[in-house]
Amino acid sequence: IRLRPLAFSAIFINMLFAHTAYIGVDPAPGKRAIHYAAIGPDLELLARGQADLNALLTFLSGQQQAVVAIHGPRQPNHQIITDAGRREQYLIPMSKGRPGNMRVAEYTLRQHGLPVFQTPAKTDDAPQWMQISFQLYDKLKKIGFQPCQPEQSAPLQYLEVLPELGFRAWLEKAVLPANTLFGRIQRQLALYERGLQIPDPMDLFEEITRFRILQGTLSQDVIHTPAQISALAAAYLAWLSQNQPESLTFVGIPAEGQITLPAEL
Repeated sequence: IRLRPLAFSAIFINMLFAHTAYIGVDPAPGKRAIHYAAIGPDLELLARGQADLNALLTFLSGQQQAVVAIHGPRQPNHQIITDAGRREQYLIPMSKGRPGNMRVAEYTLRQHGLPVFQTPAKTDDAPQWMQISFQLYDKLKKIGFQPCQPEQSAPLQYLEVLPELGFRAWLEKAVLPANTLFGRIQRQLALYERGLQIPDPMDLFEEITRFRILQGTLSQDVIHTPAQISALAAAYLAWLSQNQPESLTFVGIPAEGQITLPAEL
């Protein structure tokens, strides 16, 4: 296309990285806590886990150089799509049917047949996970984070991402359901093949024997959960924004909130 409660340990809260940290944050639907993952310049895994909003902000506020990719909208929509005059102002082509209550970025992606949530115009109408996302962006701005933009060199940046759209691009759209074992293996393998220093999910099959299955002694750490994988994918998109910016594109209007996704999608 051209165009998300457990607290951090004290040790992790005090963890400051000597280089830029690329941090993926997932406060997405159905998650009881905010999942996070941090990777370094060489795609090494620095940390991952889950936290509540306050603990996460304590960690982020201590970073001197970081790019945070969030799986969630920055703010409610500005009613551009539902206002004919504003649609014309922004030269937004409309399809048949009644315009939806969503942001321009979401409308654009839906026009391309891509799955995406709808962000309402009023905060009170948004689900709880989305309101947490709004709060996170607001607090990041207050502690010095700026929106990620091409050729920007600010030490603290944030961007909005949709990890599943990343997987659609990296897996050429042949994506298995995220909540299945093979869907998790597929996504984790996609990240592993792209250089992330995480467990090779294929190692699971070396452990599978009749005896281990019957005894219940298979490793529980080889295959990550859907939320962990989503946070890792978001972290990788943050890494791409600084190391391979040409591989990404921005969809939507900056004032309302843009979504960053792979350009080859």
